[in-house]
Amino acid sequence: MSQLLSTEEYMRESFRSLLVDGITNYDMFISDLKDLVEKQDSSHGCNNLALAYLHTGQKDLAMSYFSKAIELDATNDIALHNRADAYLTSDQTDLALADYNDAVAAAPHDATRIRARAYFHKHQANYEQAIADFEVADRLQPGFPGCGNEVNAIREIMDKPIRSYIKKFIQDRLAK
Repeated sequence: MSQLLSTEEYMRESFRSLLVDGITNYDMFISDLKDLVEKQDSSHGCNNLALAYLHTGQKDLAMSYFSKAIELDATNDIALHNRADAYLTSDQTDLALADYNDAVAAAPHDATRIRARAYFHKHQANYEQAIADFEVADRLQPGFPGCGNEVNAIREIMDKPIRSYIKKFIQDRLAK
């Protein structure tokens, strides 16, 4: 553990530092963070530990630590968002949606949480809800990456069956 950070700061920043600094020794990182989490319950620490477990392929441990992070702080929108992403990798879409909704409720002005839910809706073909969320995220943070392009792409998907129907209708009429 870095001597320059307090325990809580380390728990908050540890996983980000792991990725940014390019540390690849997950075992040591997991060991250090697990020791800290056992000494001092921390929602951020549990979330970071869950992410490390997820990156090492230990999904069951990851899910248990995401859940513990949320038990410690039901408004931890980051842990809710991360657990929703993990649920998606297991095709547990109902649980994923519930966590995305809870993450947005915990941080209603966070464009990142709203955009994550928008992508979920897009991939579930809930296009109207996806557009609504992308537009909210873009209003909260104008020019937020991906939002405008995604709305245009979804509208293109939604318009395609209508254009195909009209084209076929016209072709059929011309053939008569």
